Amino acid sequence: MKKKILFLLFFVFCGFLSYSSVHAADFPKPEGYVNDYAGVLSPQSKSVLENSLYELSQKTGIEMVVVTVVTTYPSEIFTYANELFADWKIGKKGKDNGLLVLLSQKEKRVQVEVGYGLEGDYPDSRIGEILDTYFLPSFKKGNIEEGIVLGTLSFAALIAHKNNTELTGTTHVVEKRTSRQNSSAFDIISKVFVALLLLALFIKYPELFLLLLLAGGGNSRSGSGGGFGDFGGGFGGFGGGSSGGGGAGRGW
Repeated sequence: MKKKILFLLFFVFCGFLSYSSVHAADFPKPEGYVNDYAGVLSPQSKSVLENSLYELSQKTGIEMVVVTVVTTYPSEIFTYANELFADWKIGKKGKDNGLLVLLSQKEKRVQVEVGYGLEGDYPDSRIGEILDTYFLPSFKKGNIEEGIVLGTLSFAALIAHKNNTELTGTTHVVEKRTSRQNSSAFDIISKVFVALLLLALFIKYPELFLLLLLAGGGNSRSGSGGGFGDFGGGFGGFGGGSSGGGGAGRGW
């Protein structure tokens, strides 16, 4: 009887090791601060986020990572987020100041995992408020890309502000997000007015349209190259942080 019990325990142990090794191997290596495995972000959006999160890391030391996946099945999203965080070691070693924003497309859920060192500043309730305010409104409208971009930039701006610094291009992102909810009608009228004004100008001065078109093309080319998010030569990974499962999640 004793031998049978030992034999059974041995197989259970081997099965656990096998599951752990296979499960860990399922996680790909990080490509950078933005890892869009679900393919929901345009190259432009990914570049903007990559640059902002790199800048956040440089100015505050906090490593904030965005990951999108098609599904977390067979794991629940909070389990997947916790294990991915541990596998990638997001945050600085000894400071544990990492943040993971994980979106699962099929399950229509988003989860934020918080490193040990940030749990005091960002308890579960605060993370829930951030998700409700900056991520969920766009997600509920079906605008996944918009929700990720606005939510992440707003979150990053809040972190920067708390650390007495600012991020290039995100200084007023929180204010814009809030004011937009209260002035949508005014925005529509303003946009229509501007569009009509531009149309009148282009009809009267057609060469102006060509000039702006050429100028826009030049800016687009210069904006896509270089930047904070250029990981030429490969991304070296994160700093060795850990998490205890703090954070919050939402569905839509």
